[in-house]
Amino acid sequence: ERCSTGCDGPCFYPSVAWGEMTSQDVTRAVNALKEFDAVLLMEKLDDQDQSDFLSDVLGVPRDTEFSLANRVSTMNTGVEKKSKREKSRFYRNLLSKLGLKDIQRILQKENKLEMEFFGHAEKLNAMMIDQWKRKNVDT
Repeated sequence: ERCSTGCDGPCFYPSVAWGEMTSQDVTRAVNALKEFDAVLLMEKLDDQDQSDFLSDVLGVPRDTEFSLANRVSTMNTGVEKKSKREKSRFYRNLLSKLGLKDIQRILQKENKLEMEFFGHAEKLNAMMIDQWKRKNVDT
């Protein structure tokens, strides 16, 4: 059966995702994110605390072969980023170096709510890691 909105497949789940994103959508997404046991950030996957936190949340030994700590930190990246600043600002810096600040401003304007959501995710990640550290000081 064809979807009434014109997509290729049947729509099994009702969605409110049609149309412009609003601040209410960000609030709903942040509230949903708070229900997760772990919130990780791609920029921090090579961080030892992130790896140990995920291992503990999943209940697997921290030194397992498949733990984040034992994986190559640059996997799935086209450019190796070494510093914390490079990991979070690489593409912004690249646009600036190429003289494309207008594009950067447009992208920031177009993605304002997504960036707001990511800011909440960063804070939630930091809070979860801090709580985990306080509980696991001696491990």
